[in-house]
Amino acid sequence: MTNYHINIFKKISGTFFVNIMEMGLRMILSIVLARTLGPSEYGIYTFAITVTLILSIVSLLGTEYLAIREVAHYVAKKKWATLNGLIKFCRQYVITASLIVSILSGIIAWLFALNTQKYAIIIACSLLPFVCFIRLHECLLRGLQHVVIALITNRILRPLLFIVFLVSFYLLGYRPISASSAMIAQLFVCIIVMMIAFLLFRNRVPTETLNSVYEYERNRWINSMKSFFFIGILWTVTNNVNVIMLNLLASPTDIGLYNVSKRGSELVCLGLLASNVAFGPMVSYLYAENNMKKLQKLLQLSATLTLVFGVIVALVLIIYNEEFLSWIFGIQFVPAAQALTILSFGQLLSIATGPVENVLNMTGFEKDTLHIAIAALCLNIILDLFLIPRWGLNGVAVATAITLVLWNSTMMYFVYRRTGLGTTIFGGYLY
Repeated sequence: MTNYHINIFKKISGTFFVNIMEMGLRMILSIVLARTLGPSEYGIYTFAITVTLILSIVSLLGTEYLAIREVAHYVAKKKWATLNGLIKFCRQYVITASLIVSILSGIIAWLFALNTQKYAIIIACSLLPFVCFIRLHECLLRGLQHVVIALITNRILRPLLFIVFLVSFYLLGYRPISASSAMIAQLFVCIIVMMIAFLLFRNRVPTETLNSVYEYERNRWINSMKSFFFIGILWTVTNNVNVIMLNLLASPTDIGLYNVSKRGSELVCLGLLASNVAFGPMVSYLYAENNMKKLQKLLQLSATLTLVFGVIVALVLIIYNEEFLSWIFGIQFVPAAQALTILSFGQLLSIATGPVENVLNMTGFEKDTLHIAIAALCLNIILDLFLIPRWGLNGVAVATAITLVLWNSTMMYFVYRRTGLGTTIFGGYLY
């Protein structure tokens, strides 16, 4: 095994390990919040933090994906002044947008929110600038290919510190903890993590950038931001449209069964998610260098590793579907076994196409991703309308699987058409 392959393996294993740790910490945090806040206050906290997450999408407006791609691009081209301009542009935009959205949403919460939720939501709105700043610097670090450090700051350190704050409050006798108190703890944690993220990024920016003037490509950046923003919105809508359609055409029980089968099937693509996080900046870097031979090898290696992992997980979920659902979620969710099988098979065929969306976005063809995402959403809704009344839960699973496969297959075709690159385990030999 060459040093290049060892480096690739380290990047994938590092991001995979961070993803596993993040999942574990989220589970622990959910348990700690449920036990320290109680059902009512936990519900208020969950709603308030969801408000923050939704508002952060509006405030960031695609700058996170722009940062990952363009930072890697400018480093490869050694365009230090433009890199410096990009960093300043992203910071100014995110700080300004998040402050405006934070103030407006805080005023709306003060005027219209229920008294039981008002203060928690207002504090959640005040979190917004810090959350957006942390997220932006995570993506800037990823663009510089410091992927593991970037992920640890936001996805490991932040929930870990929050757990420490909550447990400390509880041990000091502040029980039960209110949702507002939990949000204040979250605010302190975000301030600490924001300062750490800033320092980590500052210490890793190339010295040539710090010593250069500012150059801007505003029109190009803004056009890309628009596409990335709408892609993010479409992803959010597509991920939730099946729940909406089930609510209209089936029963609440089917929604619950579909949700657990969907969550289970997503384990199949865990390797692809880790690969995308690790290799996104490398794709942009190598494409900017026009090093297509090395980029093709990277994509083929990524596709092979993620497919091997996906096949193993999919086989376990398909063969032991009932046992998995019973052990993880409970015996009442066993009726979702067939849906889990359908979705797992669909996810497996989907990841077999390789990191197609990542390649399109990182090589400057995000508009293709946007157009395909719109078509996929329309297809999903049409299939739901036909299949849910006939097959119920299994109908929505079939609709989701078909949409996933066609969505990614179409992007695979566009990757080859735009760049000449193959994203499967066969590389360019498939075409």
